[in-house]
Amino acid sequence: MHAVVNSSGNRKKSGSSQRNACEFRYSNDRAGAWTAELAIVLPFLVFLFLVVVDFCRVYHSTETLQNSAHAAALYASGACGPKEYHPPDNLLTGLLDPLAPLLGGNGQPSQGGYDPVEAAKQAAVAEGASLRPPLIKDQVSVTFDASSVLVSVKYEVELLTPILDSSRKLKLERTIRLPKVP
Repeated sequence: MHAVVNSSGNRKKSGSSQRNACEFRYSNDRAGAWTAELAIVLPFLVFLFLVVVDFCRVYHSTETLQNSAHAAALYASGACGPKEYHPPDNLLTGLLDPLAPLLGGNGQPSQGGYDPVEAAKQAAVAEGASLRPPLIKDQVSVTFDASSVLVSVKYEVELLTPILDSSRKLKLERTIRLPKVP
C-alpha cells in the first residue's frame, strides 16, 4: 500500500502495496528565497558578463592592431608592394600593349611612382577594417631611419564597463620595426 496526500494534507491509503518515491509534499516555506538570492547575485553576474565582453573586445582590437602594424611595416619596408607590369621586348609587344591595363600596369616601364608610406597606411587601414569604428590613416605613423622602418598604430577602444579606465576609453598602441629591403 502507498499513501496518497490529498489537498488538505491528510494521508489516505490506497490498495497498492508498493511505495511511490514521489509521495512527499513540497513545502513552500522558502518560496521567496530564490527571488531574493537572484536579486543579490544577478547584478554581479551581469557585471561579470560585461567585463568578459570588454576583455574580448580589447583582445580583438589588440590582435587586429598588431596585424595592421605588421602589414604596414611590410609595405613600408619594401617587402611587399604592387606587382608592376613590364612589357616584354620582343615581337609580341604590340599585341600585349592593349592588355597592359588588365595585367596590372599601363604598358610602360615603371618610373618609381610607388609611395611606401601611403601603401603602408592603406595596408594598415585594410587590416583594421574589422574594428568598430574602423582604423583610419591618421592613426598610422610611418618613420624611416638608415636601415629600418618603424610603424606605429594607435587606436582607442570604448569600453562597456569602467573597470579598466574610469573614462571608459582605452588607448592602444602597437609598434613594429622591420629592416628595409635592399
